[in-house]
Amino acid sequence: MSDGQKQEQVQEQKQEQKQMQERERGEGERVQEQEGLQDNDCSFSDGSYETIDMTDNPMYQIMSAFLENDKGENLCDHINQLTKAVQDNTKMLEQFIKSTT
Repeated sequence: MSDGQKQEQVQEQKQEQKQMQERERGEGERVQEQEGLQDNDCSFSDGSYETIDMTDNPMYQIMSAFLENDKGENLCDHINQLTKAVQDNTKMLEQFIKSTT
């Protein structure tokens, strides 16, 4: 392996490390945003988190306009409602199948 190839490999490794660090920082920010949602089922259930008020965050304000309705229900609320409806429908279908066999 030539010196040029070694330098390229080192540069690639450094760039990969930098990208991993950036991803980890981004995941940390998402975790902090989720921690601010402690009133719904999307928050951590073990209680080992710090509550952060994201209402002053410009990104939160923009995203909440897209992900929340006028009643304050957010995307998690709607996903939970949809999941419950699917589970209820599945139970009724199973009961129907049992009753017809």
